[in-house]
Amino acid sequence: MSFSPDALTELSAAISARAEVAKNAVAAVRFSEDRHLTGMIWQADVVVVSEQSLPRKDEFELVTPGGSVLAAKLAGRDASTNVAILKTAGSMTAPAFAAADAQMGAMALAFGADGAGGASVRLGIVNLVGGEWHSRRGGLIDRRIILDIELASREEGGPVFDTAGGCLGMSTFGPRGQVIVIPHATLARVVPQLIKEGHVARGWLGVA
Repeated sequence: MSFSPDALTELSAAISARAEVAKNAVAAVRFSEDRHLTGMIWQADVVVVSEQSLPRKDEFELVTPGGSVLAAKLAGRDASTNVAILKTAGSMTAPAFAAADAQMGAMALAFGADGAGGASVRLGIVNLVGGEWHSRRGGLIDRRIILDIELASREEGGPVFDTAGGCLGMSTFGPRGQVIVIPHATLARVVPQLIKEGHVARGWLGVA
């Protein structure tokens, strides 16, 4: 039995096409043969990962799109915004990210690494969009974005895109297992500081 093309078929084909392009934005941070975390390829030698799930060590092994393995070193981490970066010994093909604004009720695609050079994808809905907020550790997050989606622990830290291919940011787990997005604007502000300084400098007030 066959059906003529309809809106549902066209939507499915469009999502599949977006996924084929976006899968080149993920790398696996491999801890062992059967355990890894997803990283988001930010530039040719920089991968962004979820700080809260990254082990406290300095050297890592990355499995890049296609299955090549690169050595990487911790270059900076900021627990307050849940952003850490790894710098690779070799270069990768870095995708060009176009930032996108999250819209409540819109569909979102969350990507993860499969640990062998491929990718996984989850389709969900943007459940909530709010203004800027501060994490429990005091970091400023530019927008509150919550997804109605389920992720495996190994998929945390992957890029999240809208259906037009725009990047909403990086996935991570929030309170009570919620899947939230660290917005692209936050990454664009924090990552350059981590590349330059290895940490985010913040002012402090002392009393004598």
